[in-house]
Amino acid sequence: MENKKITVDIFSDFTCPFCYMGKKNLYDAIDNLNARDIVEINYRAYELDENASKNESVLKYDYMQKQEPNKPLGIIMAETRDIIDQGKDLGLDFNYDIMLTGNTNAAHRLAKYSKTKGKEKEFINKVFEGYFTKGLNLNKEEELLKIIEEVGLNKEEAKKIIDSKDFSEEVAQDKYDAFQYQVQSVPFFLFDKRYGASGKQDVETFEEAIKKLADFNKIDLP
Repeated sequence: MENKKITVDIFSDFTCPFCYMGKKNLYDAIDNLNARDIVEINYRAYELDENASKNESVLKYDYMQKQEPNKPLGIIMAETRDIIDQGKDLGLDFNYDIMLTGNTNAAHRLAKYSKTKGKEKEFINKVFEGYFTKGLNLNKEEELLKIIEEVGLNKEEAKKIIDSKDFSEEVAQDKYDAFQYQVQSVPFFLFDKRYGASGKQDVETFEEAIKKLADFNKIDLP
């Protein structure tokens, strides 16, 4: 008989700092409970700005100011400093000085491709780190393909995916599911397709959720 698992669907986008932090907290909670064998993570694509340019990338601060033209740059920078501090507390480095905007569709489709090869987690981790820490340009094909190679996947296969519409249906399905589950902001964590939590959440909250679901599903934690 197949062992029961707790499923966690994570709706997130690669340009969302709270998605990066929330994912880190979830995995820390899983590790604290030694629950990797009983928690199954499903990454779900959520494009925060589907209309973001696929050709032109601008500095994140400039993009944020354009999105909220009535908000002084000083306030925007103060808000990002708070995010930077939150990231540091989790061991994550947010480098807004070199962060670029970009369209995330190609990255999401490559994540779907990497899942078919058993490399989804590794690819997603590197995209998050690249975007928030190293100035990864999501609009640059060669930068995405470099990550593909780093996780041990075929660069030529991935290039064909970027240049086509491959895996667009999977991304569209995630968008439809997000609508069905009334996801209005990310990160959004869906436990066992029944219980939802919006926002990055802390480690303790995730631990409590996993414990309760394990008890409900009659799954013994290690």
